[in-house]
Amino acid sequence: MKRILKIGMDVHSTNYTLCAMEPVFGADDRIYAAIQVSPDYKNILLFIEKVKQKLDPNDTYDIECGYEAEFLSNPIIPMDNNDAERSIRSFCVGKHNWKLCDTKNGAKSSGILYSIAETAKVNNLKPAEYMQYLLEQILLHDEDAPSTYLPLLMPWSEDLPDSCRNTLKS
Repeated sequence: MKRILKIGMDVHSTNYTLCAMEPVFGADDRIYAAIQVSPDYKNILLFIEKVKQKLDPNDTYDIECGYEAEFLSNPIIPMDNNDAERSIRSFCVGKHNWKLCDTKNGAKSSGILYSIAETAKVNNLKPAEYMQYLLEQILLHDEDAPSTYLPLLMPWSEDLPDSCRNTLKS
């Protein structure tokens, strides 16, 4: 039976905490190693190789990396989550301005609007203009089935007006 070894990584500004463990059904998980290394991908690869040396060569293993270590096998995934943290910073800093959103529905609405704004930014749109366009179009299509017009309103749609688009790439 193939066993699973999980590699987890916690990213800090000056170091990474790495952990290798094997989930064991009905018992405590088996920890093979837990260390801190400097933020260099070579240290992570070296850690994985040293963990492999501790394993029984007769057993077969699948090694699964958590999200933050997944960048080792997928060049599209960034080594850290700084972009995500930077994108929510203004939302977190501004939370004191939103004292009136103290209900679950208010929080849900804020989250939806914020998600739309950030998705617009990622797709090189002007968030305020895009939201205004969305509201106008949704009102125009009030009687229509959502599946007939929503694809045209998605932030990646080629049918969006130029007034919603940023002219400069960010």
